[in-house]
Order: sequence, then C-alpha cells, then structure tokens
Amino acid sequence: MRKFLFTILFCLSSSLAATPATYLFTINTEQAAGYAEWLRGSAKTIATATGATQAGLCLPRAGGVTAEDVYVYLNYSSMSAAMAADFTQAKVVNEIQKNSARRTVVAQDLWAIIKPFATSGSTGQKSVVSGFFAKANDVGRYVTIVKKVEAAYKKNGFGDIGIQVSMPSTGDYSGLVWVMLAAGNGSRLGEAWDAQSSRWASPIIKRAQRLREIDRGFLLDCEVIFAAE
Repeated sequence: MRKFLFTILFCLSSSLAATPATYLFTINTEQAAGYAEWLRGSAKTIATATGATQAGLCLPRAGGVTAEDVYVYLNYSSMSAAMAADFTQAKVVNEIQKNSARRTVVAQDLWAIIKPFATSGSTGQKSVVSGFFAKANDVGRYVTIVKKVEAAYKKNGFGDIGIQVSMPSTGDYSGLVWVMLAAGNGSRLGEAWDAQSSRWASPIIKRAQRLREIDRGFLLDCEVIFAAE
C-alpha cells in the first residue's frame, strides 16, 4: 500500500503536464505465434476504440517469469486517457473473440511513463530491450541521472539507443521503477552494454547504480504492432 500511495503522489506532484501511461497485459500462452498473428490483425481496432496511441508486443528472451509469457502493451497520451479506456465495449470484445490462441490473462496493470523514449516507434518497428524493475528511494533524482546516461550514449555514438522509465501503479511491482534500454537488434544492444565499462560511460552509470536496487531483470524482443499517425 505504501508503494502504491507513493506512486500516485509522485505522479500528481511531479508535473502539471499530462503523464503518459501504459496498460500492460501479461498473457500466458503456448501459442505465442498465433497470439501475435491475432494481435497484428486486431491491435488497430482495439487501440483506436480505447484511445491508445500505440500497441505492441514483447516476448521474453531471458528473465521471463515463465517461458510462455507474452507481454502486450497499450500506450496512452495521459493517465486520464488510459483510465477512460473501456475494454468491455463491443468493438474490443468482438476483436478478442477472434483470438483462437489458448491463453490465460495473468495480469492487467497500469503504469505511468515518467521518462519516455525520445522518439515514438512506428508500426512494424522491432527492437531488443533490456529492462529491469528496481527500487529507487529518490525517483526524481534517479530519473535525472538516467537522462544524463542517455545523453552520454547519444554523445558517444549511440544516438539510436533509447531509455524509458516507468512506474507501475498497480500489481506486484507497484512503486518500483521499470527502466528500459532499447536498440534495433540484439547486437546493437550488446554494444551498448559493452560500452558501459568505457571511460565516458562508467562514472555516470555508477552514479545511477548507487541510486537503485534491482528487483528483477528481463531481456525482451518487442514489436510495435500499431502506432497512431
């Protein structure tokens, strides 16, 4: 409860501007390919009906709670837009009924995006993401350092690398931060990781590490299924 209240207070006090949001659905299925095929055909309708600006899918390479987990996300321009989304409306229900993949919805959670990627993805864009949940006692200070990490990457030949920070407002990870480091492919993400020991990256990376305690890490293959124009 303390984590949840902290999340809400942070979102309310950090800025008067709208806070982008994400609904994250954790799906367990042994038919991930079939599920992805369905989502590619239905994501636009679901996103448009619920006011989402982007819909996507991530599959775990490593770190997933189970090997059959699939993560579906819907991004919104604000918390108010996300909370206004109606997933029980006929258009959404009709699309869900088209999904023949056997699956179990493990969780549906709402996250606040407190430091978005510098650019939004386009439909069909794929990426490889390393992400982790972590406890940060001073979230504002931590996000400030993360922005400096991203700037250091950009200054040293990694302008294609993006970092996003979110805070789950519901579920098991409420009150933690979720940090994503994204690249266009696994090789490029590996290069970004290798660079963390370089002279230009090591000092700022260590500053960030001192401000957080990792709870769980993931390696994900992600795809933007739909992006509003």
